[in-house]
Amino acid sequence: MPISGKDAIFKLHNGGTPGSITDISEYIRSIETNNESEEIDGTTLRKPKRVRVSTFEADSFTITFAWSPAASAFIRGIKGKQNLAYEYGPEGDEVGMEKIEGTVNVLRAQDIPPANPDNLTEVTVELSINTATFDTYAA
Repeated sequence: MPISGKDAIFKLHNGGTPGSITDISEYIRSIETNNESEEIDGTTLRKPKRVRVSTFEADSFTITFAWSPAASAFIRGIKGKQNLAYEYGPEGDEVGMEKIEGTVNVLRAQDIPPANPDNLTEVTVELSINTATFDTYAA
């Protein structure tokens, strides 16, 4: 059954030592998932057809935050960090709902807000997914 995403939950390690996994859902406006793979041209001389070679796949999250001082402080704490634990519940976190968890690297973390009088002030964070384990929330 399709879902709206309004009940989604996203938790991310706060980057501290030892730190803790923190529910940051209240700051998030949207979560986009991305899967990229590239092809390179592997054609050699004297071949009648072009040869395409697939390269590595890369999965990532692009998270849009509603900027606030608290969201900005969290983002500053994770800038440049690697192997941070995350937990993502696209439907929410009730028993039986899908849970995706693993580790991510922070590729880009925008903590300085733009100024836009016509819209909500937003900042983005891009996370490269290292691992993703699919499970369900248990009681």
